[in-house]
Amino acid sequence: MVIEELKKKIDLVKIEKIKQKHINLGWYKWVNKSEIVNVLNQPPYRYTKNQLKTYLKNSDNKNTKMFAVTDQRLNKYFGNIRLTNINKDNSFCNYGRLIGENSYKKKGYGLVMLYKICEYAFKTLKLNKVSTYVYTDNKNSINSNKAFGMKKEGLLKGQFIKNGKFKDVVIFSFFSSDFLKLEKKIYKKWIYIEKTLINYIIKL
Repeated sequence: MVIEELKKKIDLVKIEKIKQKHINLGWYKWVNKSEIVNVLNQPPYRYTKNQLKTYLKNSDNKNTKMFAVTDQRLNKYFGNIRLTNINKDNSFCNYGRLIGENSYKKKGYGLVMLYKICEYAFKTLKLNKVSTYVYTDNKNSINSNKAFGMKKEGLLKGQFIKNGKFKDVVIFSFFSSDFLKLEKKIYKKWIYIEKTLINYIIKL
């Protein structure tokens, strides 16, 4: 099921460096929705446009890469993904994602976003490991990470404060070797066709 979803949607989704224009295209609206505020683990939890501009400026550095996610068919901006704590010395980073448009939720786009950001981390940055922290009560994110193939590495008790209370988080991780296996499964059909064509041409 996951492989089929990725096959269908990978080429439909584009990521690009996020810019100030995206604040007014949806980002500002999304980060102030209650259902999104409830799963954010960074203050101030609700943002003004000026705070987002500052956030964007602070995210433009060697340790952070942030992208806007667009449906290429409709030229529709529907979410963000980012890598943080990029550590090239030890070859790891953390990831986060946000689907802002409701029409793109629970339709496999979260898996595609995760694929795209892992592809960037492993193939462009040449890192070995991508991790994320998820609130234990964020079942949708937990299920999505598991479906993608990320492995639970542990539980951190009282890691973040939310609404005046300490909250636990689950740590999920994915390795470059895991991504290579996933990539092979997705493109297995096309690799077979390519090899068949090459063999046919050689025989000619």
